[in-house]
Amino acid sequence: VSLRAIHRTVAEAGSLDELRAAAGDIRRLAKVMLGQGVSSQHLTLIISTLNDALTRRLIDLERARHDLQGLRWCWLAFGSEGRFEQTISTDQDNGLVFDAGDADAASLRARLLPFAQAVNA
Repeated sequence: VSLRAIHRTVAEAGSLDELRAAAGDIRRLAKVMLGQGVSSQHLTLIISTLNDALTRRLIDLERARHDLQGLRWCWLAFGSEGRFEQTISTDQDNGLVFDAGDADAASLRARLLPFAQAVNA
């Protein structure tokens, strides 16, 4: 398990199972690095960077499974992920902002909600 191998696996993942395996590799790598004495500042940056890449790839996979055509939206990372301070065990603090324009915001929210729930799951 190496930083480069995990990053490549995440970037090339074609399924949720591959991303789940990569998430396990991220945890294993973090534990190894912790045991090697990597500073907490560097370790949290590495974990956050890998988790951010994993989330971006997951969003790409889930976007293909949901009808988001014509919607303008942005996934936001808050908390420790947004600050690049994630640890081995972390929670999810994220949001999704969208441009309703002249459309009904409630109907757009209803279209985006299954996508957001799938990403978080």
